[in-house]
Formats: sequence, C-alpha cells, structure tokens
Amino acid sequence: RRVGTTVGALLRERQEALLALEASLQRRQAAVIKRALARQDAELSRSEKGLWGAATRERMLLMLGHGTRRMANEQVEELGVGLHGAVVLGQQHTAGWLTALDHAFLGDVRPFAWTSEAWAAAVSEQVVASRLRVFRGSLARYGAAVVGDVEKALATVRLGASWDEVRAAVAKATAAETKDKAWMVERIVRTEASEAYNEATWQALLAEDEPGR
Repeated sequence: RRVGTTVGALLRERQEALLALEASLQRRQAAVIKRALARQDAELSRSEKGLWGAATRERMLLMLGHGTRRMANEQVEELGVGLHGAVVLGQQHTAGWLTALDHAFLGDVRPFAWTSEAWAAAVSEQVVASRLRVFRGSLARYGAAVVGDVEKALATVRLGASWDEVRAAVAKATAAETKDKAWMVERIVRTEASEAYNEATWQALLAEDEPGR
C-alpha cells in the first residue's frame, strides 16, 4: 500500500519496491533453473548406460545443449511475464508522484487516463516485444556459458568411466556453473526490470503531458 506523500518517502518507496520486485523475478528465474536441472538429471537417468567414450560424450553434449536452449526459452517466457509487474509498479509510482504534485501545487487531484489495467497491459506488451531479442540473447549466452564450462569438466572424466561416474560429474559441474554464473541472470533481471519500470514511467508522463495523443 502506498503511503508516501513527500519526495523522500516516495523515493524510499520506489527503491524498496524495485528491490522487492527484482528479488521476486530472481526467485522465479532460480525456479526455472532448478526445474531444468531436475529435468536434466531425469534425462541422464533414462539415458543409455555404458562406458564413457567419445560417442557417449557427443551424445551428452547434444543433450546438454538441448536442455539449456529449452531452459533459456523458459527463462525468456518467465521474464516476459514478470516484467508486467515492473510496468505496473512504474505506473503506480508515477501516479503517486503526480498526485503529490497536484496536491502541493493545485490543491486538487486531476484524474489520470493511464491508470487502467488495459494501459499497463499495452505498455507491458510493447516493452517485452522491444526487449525480447535482447534478453533472449542474454539468457542464451548464460546457458551457453554453463554448457561450455560443463564441457570442460567432462573433458577431465577418464575414458572408460562408468555412466554413474559421468552422471555425477555432470550434475556437480552443472550445479556449480549455474551457481557461479548466477550473476549473469541477476544482471539481466535488474536491467530488464529497470527498463520496464522506466518505460512505463515515460509513457505515463507522455500521456499526461499530451492527453490527446
């Protein structure tokens, strides 16, 4: 619930709300990654058993590549849904700022034409469409970086190792690399949440400055 009426209070609200939103988006991304790792482990469990060699290594890399591409697509979808919250937040905060200014300088509050859910949905669609290629590429690079480092780990597995040994090595390497590269996902989330928030603010100000546009 918004209670700020001074510049300082509004700025604190903005910072706290954005941090909370980013944390929520990051948790949702972490859930996508966790599901992807569980799916990978299940696929490894069903895979053909045998000794580790060049052919099994190639099949493993193909499986990992497919899994990370699927994960990246799911991350994009999840982030696209989550950015709606950033747009709504920008919409609400802009309304709060302008309401406070109206009270201070006009003594009355004029109605806003851009505070509806339909307006937020339209801006969300615009933001996601414009940023889709950017964060799809960013999340794909994250997945590729993880696979690249897992591939290095697999290169250290001795030829003739059992499938259980390989599976354990893959699980350990993938978990370590996804954790080690979590900063990549966090940076993407922060960048895109800020972009969506700022775009909503900008569009609201434009609509207010030009009511007939």
